[in-house]
Amino acid sequence: MDKRLFESKSEADPSSYISTRSRRSQNRRLLVCTAVAAALYLLSGAVRDRFDRADNFVTNSADEALFDWDKIKPTKDLKWLPCYKGFECARLKVPLDYHDHGAGDAAIAMIKYPAKVDTKGDKYKGPILFNPGGPGGSGVGLISNLGPIFQTVVGNEFDIIGFDPRGVGHTTPVVDVFPFPLERESYALRYLDAPLINQTSTALSEVMSRAKLLNQLIGDRANLAAQYINTAVVCTDMLSIVKAHGQEKLQYWGFSYGSVLGNSFATLYPEHVGRLVVDGVVDAEDYYAGLWSTNLRNTDRGLRLVFQQCADSGKECALNEPSAEEVEARYFKILDSLDASPVTVHSDGISGIILRKYVHVVMFSSLYSPYRTMKVFFEVLKALEEGDGMPFYVFVAGLLPSLSCDCGSKPRPRTGGGEGQSAIICSDAHSLDFDHKAMQKHFEQLSKVSIFGDIWSEIRMSCINSKVRPKWEWHGPVVVNQTSFPVLMIDNTEDPVTPDAQKMSKAINGSVVLTQKSAGHCSLAASSLCTFKAIRSYFNDGILPKEGTVCDIEDHMFLLDKMGGSYTATSEEDKQLLDALQELSKGFRVGPPPHLTF
Repeated sequence: MDKRLFESKSEADPSSYISTRSRRSQNRRLLVCTAVAAALYLLSGAVRDRFDRADNFVTNSADEALFDWDKIKPTKDLKWLPCYKGFECARLKVPLDYHDHGAGDAAIAMIKYPAKVDTKGDKYKGPILFNPGGPGGSGVGLISNLGPIFQTVVGNEFDIIGFDPRGVGHTTPVVDVFPFPLERESYALRYLDAPLINQTSTALSEVMSRAKLLNQLIGDRANLAAQYINTAVVCTDMLSIVKAHGQEKLQYWGFSYGSVLGNSFATLYPEHVGRLVVDGVVDAEDYYAGLWSTNLRNTDRGLRLVFQQCADSGKECALNEPSAEEVEARYFKILDSLDASPVTVHSDGISGIILRKYVHVVMFSSLYSPYRTMKVFFEVLKALEEGDGMPFYVFVAGLLPSLSCDCGSKPRPRTGGGEGQSAIICSDAHSLDFDHKAMQKHFEQLSKVSIFGDIWSEIRMSCINSKVRPKWEWHGPVVVNQTSFPVLMIDNTEDPVTPDAQKMSKAINGSVVLTQKSAGHCSLAASSLCTFKAIRSYFNDGILPKEGTVCDIEDHMFLLDKMGGSYTATSEEDKQLLDALQELSKGFRVGPPPHLTF
């Protein structure tokens, strides 16, 4: 069978660096079995693990274990209590249903890294709210880990605020369909054992049936919470948070799906926009239609850039060849060899088999943060080429939590998992009429756009048989004639899944797009003083970059002397900012594993 998805293009066309490969669907996860249980699983680039805890993303877990959110009484006025280490936490009481206050209350979990100035003085510039994407990402987890570094970037005059959106993490009510950890882990194992999307003649039907089952569980076990978690409600929660701070205008920095949230806020409450940065911009029209069809336009271009930088890096790249085409050929030869002879791993109780599909998934994941992962990943690939699978196991194990059963005497708080993501996606989508024929066509169309279409196509399928509809139906359109202050949009030239800043800028009148000349998902995938000086100026002084601004980066995927070290800081402020950017880039995973759809 011909393994090419489409023919190579002319050499003048840089897209010819990938002679696009196998139509075979490749699995979304890696499972390496131990003598006791599964110790490792890999999330795909399409969706984060639907069964892992929602707050596993960059949480300050040691401090979290000592903090009991239930001890904070939800209040309509913010009452901050010390939490974690150097942070303050609160639970804001808001109406469960903003159109029916008799429906009850919700409690929004919030964390603050406080400003270093007097909040009643002239130097104080108010709170900035952050959203890490997802949907379903934990803002509490994000800021508990990276709040101080974000403050270094924007300035000490701001409070840095993370919040868990509806249905997620420590916000209540939570979408949690597995009341016991063992049930969640057991379901995850069954899910991981499912066939690939086109592995057999019945695989697509089985994928659709799994989605139906999860949506049945949401309808039966989390119906109340799932009715009040769509994006429009969370936008209104953000306005409630702003007003609880005594402010009228939102200051916000949202990544990936956070751009849907930010642009939707600008549409619903344009007069309340203070400073609004959307970073890694999603096509909101496609998102609210539930199509997930426009995300992969630049994905293969990012992979071509990886191959080109490897070819340009000499021996600093473990798979170096004289040209990008030859690096590509060597990479796919490794994948082909795993088809013919999968590599086994066996050491100290660890045993498993590394298949082609696992490498495929890790490559897609690595495209989210290529300047932090590709050099090591290519060294891992070289070891696989030589028949050694242990470096691959270690590489993936360093990125992921293990499946484990925590049977301690104190029950863990019910913070939900990926089912919250499914519930948000499906409540936002205005069309859920997906049959087998439509799903097959969707998979085939995505596979023509990118070799990673097999991974991405399952997202749309997650809404099959979703019966819970939001009490407040709002699906856009996301179009704004005028906001009280212009929106700033950030766009990477080779972002693997969010290529739509230019389209959305036309919909949000007056907005400005800053383009970062880099691969990776969202601006934090690379270090760029140009980009982050522009963001700092926007928040502090209200200065927008000039239309058409393009920012270079201070990173390279393989050359160590260009990985954050090619720029010589001309001031102490620049040095501190560059150091902060590198820490953010290392600590902020804007894509799987282990967290985000976007």
